[in-house]
Amino acid sequence: SSDLSSSARSFAAMPNTIPLASGGVLDLDALPKRATREMLQACAEEIRRLQALAAGKEACSLDPSTPQRKRARVEATVASSKKAPAATSRKATAAATAPGSKPLPAAMAKSLVADIKAKLKTAKFHPGSHAEARLVRISAPRFPQEEAAALLGAGEDGKIQTRTLEGEEIARILRLKQGDLKGTLYWKPSRFSKPGTGMRRCGTAPLKLLSLELAYKKGDLHGRLRCINTSDAGEEVFARFPGSLTLMKRMVAQQEALGCMDGASDVDMASDGLFS
Repeated sequence: SSDLSSSARSFAAMPNTIPLASGGVLDLDALPKRATREMLQACAEEIRRLQALAAGKEACSLDPSTPQRKRARVEATVASSKKAPAATSRKATAAATAPGSKPLPAAMAKSLVADIKAKLKTAKFHPGSHAEARLVRISAPRFPQEEAAALLGAGEDGKIQTRTLEGEEIARILRLKQGDLKGTLYWKPSRFSKPGTGMRRCGTAPLKLLSLELAYKKGDLHGRLRCINTSDAGEEVFARFPGSLTLMKRMVAQQEALGCMDGASDVDMASDGLFS
């Protein structure tokens, strides 16, 4: 009877009757003094039913079937929106690390050009058919890694690559104008020269830039510039006959003097015709 009383108290907020197997009902508001086996079985079954119902409601509240499907869609949308900027940033990074075609900053380009000019002072070029390409090694210590990556490009592992520039691309990257780089010309002794005759300096000539290999190592930018002096027909003649340079200068001076004399005589003749 004590169990029946406790069961009745737990169901105070629920229907006050429990159906029995025999077809009758158990009134919880008017419990009998003695409980039968049938009543206890009915109460036990009702308790199990209510427990199962409570467990089902709790499972439904925790079951993510319908609500979490909607939440999953929302999370997928949020995840895609988060991935989109990441993908964009990766593309932007890939574009930034690709080899650039923009000129170097003026200060950096000036430093590299100054190093090239300093190394060209000791390089010897030859005019005419004796012209040979020269290799000039340059370096820029403590070169910024960001500028190196923008200039040379970087691989997927972030390692800065090497790059080879050619022709006008070198001039654009280094901010060079035509004729900015010049080499010193030296005559080569001919086979008819006296024994012991050495090379003679014979002026300067603009340089043609062939290629520039760049690499970035341990914070320094290293380069190998190949260049050759330009030549024309006059240089070809001077290279074959070194004495012809002096002779050519004398001939030009004589032609200028003769031109001045002819001009003066023409003026004199015209003045005589006016006043005659």
